Amino acid sequence: MILLGLWLGLVPHFAEGAQRGSPRWVRHSAPLPESIWSVEAVDANSDGKLDLIAMGETKVFALVAPGWKPQVLTDTKDTKMLYCVSLDADRDGDLDIVVGRYRSPWIEYRQAREAGKAAEEPKGPDFSIAWLENTGRVGEPWPLHVLDREFNGIHGLWTGDVNGDGTKDLMADSIMGPLFPKSLAWFQTPARGETSFKRHVITQGGADGRPHYMDFADLNRDGRGDLLVGDSGGGTFTWWEQGAGADSLWTKHLIAKENGATNIKAADVNGDGLPDVVASCGHGTGVFWFGGPGWKKHVIDADLRDPHALAVGDFDGDGDLDVATASFGEKLVRWYENDGKGSFTAHDIDTTNRQEAYDLKAVDFDGDGRLDLILAGRETRNAVWYRNEEFVYDIEKAKKVQP
Repeated sequence: MILLGLWLGLVPHFAEGAQRGSPRWVRHSAPLPESIWSVEAVDANSDGKLDLIAMGETKVFALVAPGWKPQVLTDTKDTKMLYCVSLDADRDGDLDIVVGRYRSPWIEYRQAREAGKAAEEPKGPDFSIAWLENTGRVGEPWPLHVLDREFNGIHGLWTGDVNGDGTKDLMADSIMGPLFPKSLAWFQTPARGETSFKRHVITQGGADGRPHYMDFADLNRDGRGDLLVGDSGGGTFTWWEQGAGADSLWTKHLIAKENGATNIKAADVNGDGLPDVVASCGHGTGVFWFGGPGWKKHVIDADLRDPHALAVGDFDGDGDLDVATASFGEKLVRWYENDGKGSFTAHDIDTTNRQEAYDLKAVDFDGDGRLDLILAGRETRNAVWYRNEEFVYDIEKAKKVQP
């Protein structure tokens, strides 16, 4: 297994403080030419294996093993993209990439022109949300399709089957105006052969200030999925109850108030069969979980500052849900081992590489049955795969392949 690091052309880095029976994380880092804000995993070259997608401010890259040479899938020319998710946008059976802009230069250009101010026309395509069509080939750009031009300040995107038709839809937030400040919406994935995503507004102006990241789960167990939101502007974690119809009103419910709230995930943390919420304060301090349905607060890590990335999954294979996070301020990556009842033990994954992070996702990247982590390195300008390997390995073989 350790030979994989040489196959990738990357030096393996083993996590500190690994214990027998716990994951052994091997770090594989790929340098990139611009700040990386979000990552995803899709099969980009039709070989049946997942590849690493890294999204910068202007470009989206595909990194394909074994060479991991960055292949540009799109160059939008203008800043600033901030988040991406995978979605079968054209219903052709493969996963495409949806990207959202934190600032849309075209919206700002039109605002300036309407105000009678001089403004230079942007150079790239006019979109606030777009999707890149997976052609199954790298080495050439993927077609870019405009999904929305009116949302602005998009910090988070997520997917889920909102209308219950068996196909995942897209959810997005919008921080800024002019039309959709502090707003949330979902976009209905069109039927195959159609191109237009219908926008359904969840709230226009009702979010708490700066909606960041989202999740989708049936929190009240009524058979309809609900939207979870972390909002740094209001310092709130909220969930939005879906109404009975596609255009019904969504009802806002407060989970908790925490300074710097950003990331949120639904998970049954204590194994009681009820949905709980895991959350982190990426513009503040702390990682927590809130027991549903009353949302009693439990501390996972009270002291970690800037945990602006969050993933949930069974990382040690013991049947319960663990938590992982990364701090761009403290420059570390960490996972928390769940005892099955909601008590967590912290284990550091990466503390020696001064690794920044702005996005962290859990995925079985190599198809070995264990959940790995992929990370967007922000100002360290890299994308990282933390491979989850068994702790027991041949130490003599490791000595032979390591420099």
